[in-house]
Amino acid sequence: MTGPAQGVPHRHSGLDRGISAPRFATFEHAAGGDPGLARDLYVWNRDLSVAFLADIAILEVALRNAIRDAATAAWGAHWYSDPTVVLDDRSTRQLSSAWASLPDSVKRRAQDPDVPGRLVAQCMFGFWTNLLDAGGTSASHRAASPPTTMRSGTPL
Repeated sequence: MTGPAQGVPHRHSGLDRGISAPRFATFEHAAGGDPGLARDLYVWNRDLSVAFLADIAILEVALRNAIRDAATAAWGAHWYSDPTVVLDDRSTRQLSSAWASLPDSVKRRAQDPDVPGRLVAQCMFGFWTNLLDAGGTSASHRAASPPTTMRSGTPL
C-alpha cells in the first residue's frame, strides 16, 4: 500500500496497516490513483455503512416485532411451540439455536410470560426474513407427526 508522501504522516495512517492492498486498491482506483483521496473515500464508506446499520437495526426490531405480533395474534404468545405452526427446516434450526442460547433457568420455565420475548430477542434477522420467503426444505414430513415442542423444554 502507498505510504505517506515524503515521510509526512497522514491523518489515516492506521489504514495502511489495517487494510489489505487488494481492498485498498478498489478505493485507490475510484480515487484516480490518489492514495490520500482513497483513504478519505474508505473512511467515508465506513461512515456511510455505520449510518445505514443504525437504521437497519431499527428496521430489524420493527420487522421482528410485527411478525411476532401477527404470530401471537394467530397462535398465542408461545406461537413457536404450537404444533400447528409449521416451519421449514432452516427456520426450525434457527429457532432451535435461539432456544439453545437461552439460559437454562429460562428454558426451565418455558411457559412463563417473559420467555417468548427472550426467545424472540435471540432470533437473528435471517430467521425473521426467512419466515417471509418461499422457504427452504419442506417441512411436510412433520405434518404427519407433530414435532416435539419447546413446551416440553425440547427444541422443535
